[in-house]
Amino acid sequence: MFTIKLIKNLEKIADLLNKIITNITVIAVAIMSIIVFVQVVLRYIFGTGLGWVEEVSILLMMWIAFVGGSLLFYDKSNISITILIDKIQGTPKKIMSISFCILTFIFSYILCRYGMDYARIGLVFRFGGINISRFWSFVSVPIGAVFIFYFTMVDLIKLFYNEGE
Repeated sequence: MFTIKLIKNLEKIADLLNKIITNITVIAVAIMSIIVFVQVVLRYIFGTGLGWVEEVSILLMMWIAFVGGSLLFYDKSNISITILIDKIQGTPKKIMSISFCILTFIFSYILCRYGMDYARIGLVFRFGGINISRFWSFVSVPIGAVFIFYFTMVDLIKLFYNEGE
């Protein structure tokens, strides 16, 4: 009974994170699309441009890629070759799924560990046109890794209690 409530609560948190991350990603894509479009119009029609657009685009793209990319682990949309897993059933399938979760934990740890190193280095450097620390772009890597870890942890717990695939 306790484990069912725990799983339901973890899933509710994952659903909430999914909604928040999705909204942030949609807003970031919209902002990036608008400013890049304006930049193209200014550059090719008026022969001038805004100096900060490239830097803001880089910042937004990193957040879209790493934090938005963590959503692929929420709904299991990440690229995988399932030909072998689709053909097996029972315990071997569960073992392979658990192995995938463990490899994902290792991957997210490496992303988080080295992403934090880059974020610390980014504290020293600034985007010239917008005058903010590059930390704000690099910190998207460990934040995305934490979300990947959480979504994978929920899947692993569900696997152990036979609620996962």
